Amino acid sequence: MHRYTQLEFINTQKFQMPTHKSSPISKILHKAKTHKGRRILAAREPQFHEGTKQTLFLKGQNTSSLITQCLGDFYNLKKRSSVRLQRKNMIYPFQDCSYLLQLCVRMECGMFVLANHSKKRADNLILGRVYDDKVLDIVELGVESYKPISEFKTDLISVTSHPAVIFLGPQFEAELSKVKNLFLDIFRGPNTDKLPLSSIEHVITFSTNDVINIHMRVYRVVREGRNVCGLEEMGPRVCFKMRRYNPPDDKLFRKSIKVATVGQIRHLKNVSYNIHGSKLGRIHMDRQDYSNLQTRKRKALRIETSRKTKKMDLS
Repeated sequence: MHRYTQLEFINTQKFQMPTHKSSPISKILHKAKTHKGRRILAAREPQFHEGTKQTLFLKGQNTSSLITQCLGDFYNLKKRSSVRLQRKNMIYPFQDCSYLLQLCVRMECGMFVLANHSKKRADNLILGRVYDDKVLDIVELGVESYKPISEFKTDLISVTSHPAVIFLGPQFEAELSKVKNLFLDIFRGPNTDKLPLSSIEHVITFSTNDVINIHMRVYRVVREGRNVCGLEEMGPRVCFKMRRYNPPDDKLFRKSIKVATVGQIRHLKNVSYNIHGSKLGRIHMDRQDYSNLQTRKRKALRIETSRKTKKMDLS
């Protein structure tokens, strides 16, 4: 039997946003009538310089104490750029995602982490991304074993820390490449142009030997002054089992990673700048024919030639 038969792939048509007028998403995205509403809708439109993506943490209709604690530890790792809802929600993303999309639009979140629990699928974590008011991709992970942060006797990291995310296993470059992209998008730090080494205080690792079991470990970077002397596990320690996975649509995924070209500096050929900032250009021309070049006729030259002709006549 093929190893992919253990995963349940869902039809992407279930994740299309409803287009009828009674949809809750269409009620939010209607045309604004006030100046404040127009500003809010303009801020939700695609920007050239996008900010840090927000992650929405929420609970399903039924949860267990283990999965609730696991959700809280994940929230603490991304506390700087995340929103957490305390109430339970009757949300089943693999059946109907309209209400989940409404919450993501309202909270301005591009990713979500949903915790639920049932007899058939115990201790579930559902991770997904939203793009263009549609669910881009979604993965369901079952928590097989879990050790919370509170059981590790280590120092806590700062809220402004940036993680170093490491993936171990050849499956992350082949079958689980899109899952790797999803993990990296969720657990990455805020967008920065320059990142000092001192701001990296913890390391998140994902390792796997197959496409089913994924092991997650979090380590704190131990320093002595400015030098890094080792790693110390700080939690949470989680072993996931892949249950259901809906990969992103190829066209929608290519559209989501497209980079705008407006505002980028284009390289111009034969144009350079000197140390003073002056613009210098080089022009390539064909060789000119100087035999037919028309020169300027001066009056003084004509007088001299007329005098010479008179002298010749007198002689």
